[in-house]
Amino acid sequence: MNDERRETLDNLAPQQTGEADIRPTDIVFDCPHCGKNLCIDYHGAGLMVPCPGCSRRIQVPIPEGMDIADFDSTEEELRVRLIHMREALIEAQTRLAEQQQELVALRERVQQADQRLQNYRDRLRSIHEECARMKRDVMGMAGGLDRMVKISEEAIHPAP
Repeated sequence: MNDERRETLDNLAPQQTGEADIRPTDIVFDCPHCGKNLCIDYHGAGLMVPCPGCSRRIQVPIPEGMDIADFDSTEEELRVRLIHMREALIEAQTRLAEQQQELVALRERVQQADQRLQNYRDRLRSIHEECARMKRDVMGMAGGLDRMVKISEEAIHPAP
């Protein structure tokens, strides 16, 4: 990239307003992520650029009453916009690949969690069945104890 082209790209990097003199043609806006007050040359309208405060990519707003086509006046400006669009595309493709990997990992975790949940349900069903069996056994023993108490009472206090 030649020096002139690099210079044009550098002019389209947002500056924190405290660090730069604001020109009448600059777009002044706040980063939606960190709230830093920024300014950028009007040719940056509509571009995705990194915030100098938080490094997150932000879209430069297009001033009201203007259209993005209003800024495409020279071939060099179109080339700069194309370079930025390519950079944004590469970044978007990278983010997409990362998010797809994350989605695969999350699906695996959901599948593992579903399997654990099914195992817990199976174990709970087994515990429930065991508890029901124990309750029947205890109820049977209670009935037997009731009969034993009745027999022992009759033995202690025989009927006249």
